[in-house]
Amino acid sequence: MDRPQRLELELPDLVRDAVEALRARGGRVWLVGGSVRDALLGLPVSDWDLTTDLAPAAAAAGLRAVLPERGRSEEDELGVVRFADRAGLELSVSTLRVERAYGPDRRPRRVTFVTEPARDAMRRDFTVNAIYAALPDGALLDPCGGLPDLVARRLRTVGEPAGRFREDPLRILRALRFAVARGLTIEPATAAALSELAPRVADLSGERRLDETLRILAVGRGAGLAALHGWGVLAAVAPALTPHAASELARRGAALDALPAAAPAAALLTAATLGLPAGPREAALRALHAPASLARDVRALHAAVAAEPDVALVLRGVDPALRAAALPALCGADAARRLEAELELLHLPGLDGHAVLATGVPPGPAIAAVLRFARGWLLDSGRRDPAAVRDAIAAGVATVVKRSPGDGR
Repeated sequence: MDRPQRLELELPDLVRDAVEALRARGGRVWLVGGSVRDALLGLPVSDWDLTTDLAPAAAAAGLRAVLPERGRSEEDELGVVRFADRAGLELSVSTLRVERAYGPDRRPRRVTFVTEPARDAMRRDFTVNAIYAALPDGALLDPCGGLPDLVARRLRTVGEPAGRFREDPLRILRALRFAVARGLTIEPATAAALSELAPRVADLSGERRLDETLRILAVGRGAGLAALHGWGVLAAVAPALTPHAASELARRGAALDALPAAAPAAALLTAATLGLPAGPREAALRALHAPASLARDVRALHAAVAAEPDVALVLRGVDPALRAAALPALCGADAARRLEAELELLHLPGLDGHAVLATGVPPGPAIAAVLRFARGWLLDSGRRDPAAVRDAIAAGVATVVKRSPGDGR
C-alpha cells in the first residue's frame, strides 16, 4: 500500500447530507477514525464518523435541519450527535475537542472544544485512527503519523503507550481487536505496555468487557481467542475462561472458526467456554455480566454439546436462528440435524405426558423417561403417523418402566 494524499470514497446520502448541512453553517468537516482507516485499507466502511470545528450547538442545529426526517438521532453532553437511518447506517458527528481526566466509564471529566484537528487527534487511541480526510475533497491530514503506520500495518498508540492504557484500559482490548481484525502488528513500545498493563482490564465494568470480548471473538474467532490468551488479557476479562492446556485452547479456537459469519453472541461464548464444567462456566458468565437471556442460551447450547437428557426441551426456548448457526459447529452436522428433528417431535400430536399416563404409568420421572425413549424410537424409525406414536409410547413403557428398579415386575 502506497502512502496516499487523498481519500477517494463515495459517501452515502446520509453522510453527504450531514456534510452539506455542516458546511452550510460555515463549518469545516473531516471524516475520521475507523471509517478513514478501513477505507484506506480497502475494507467496507460500516460506521461513519465526522468531526467539525463548529460548536456543538451550531453543529446540532445544522444536523437537525436535515437528518431527523431520515431516522433517529441522539445527542450527548460531549457535543456528539449519533444518527442511524432506517437502513441501519450509523453516523456520529462530533465537535473537535481536547479531553482530560477520564472517569472509570471512559467519559472525560473535562472537555475543551477546539478548532484544529491536530489538537483533537491527541485524544484518540491509535495513530491509524487519527487520520483525517477533509470533506468534500478528501485531502488527508495526518498529525500523528498514522499513514506510515497503516502502510506498515503497524499499531501504535497516540502518545506514550502506558499512559494511554492507564487512562482507559478498554484501549488494551481495542488494540487486540484492531490487530487481529486488520492484520496489524503491535509495535514494541505499545506491546510492552499492553503486556504490563493487561491486568488493568479487570478494572473495566463487566458490560464493557463483554462487549469488547465479543467483538474480538466475532472478528478474530480462534485467532482472537488466542490473542486474548497470549497477551494475558483473558485472565483479566474472566479468569475462568483461561485454558490450562494448548489442546483446550485449540479446541475452543476450532469451534469458533467453524461458526458462520455474523455468529450470535451466545454461539461465540459457547465456543469460547467449551470444555468448562458448569461452575467455571457460570463464573465466566458472571464476570462478563452476561444478560440473563444470553446466559440461558449459552447453557442450552452447552447442554446440546454434552448431549444431556431432555436436551430438546432445553433447546426449545432458543431462537431457531441461533440453533441453526451454532449447533452444526458445536455438535456436528449429524447431531444438529437429529436435535432439530427431535425438536419437531415435541409438537407431534399424541406424544405427551397425558398419553403416557393413559397407559397406567404413574406420575413421576418415568413419564419424562418414556417420552425421551419414544422420541428416540420415532427418530430412528422415521415414522410420524398416529399409530407410530402409540407404538413408540408402548415401547417406551415396556423398556423404561419395566426396567426401573423396584417396580415390582
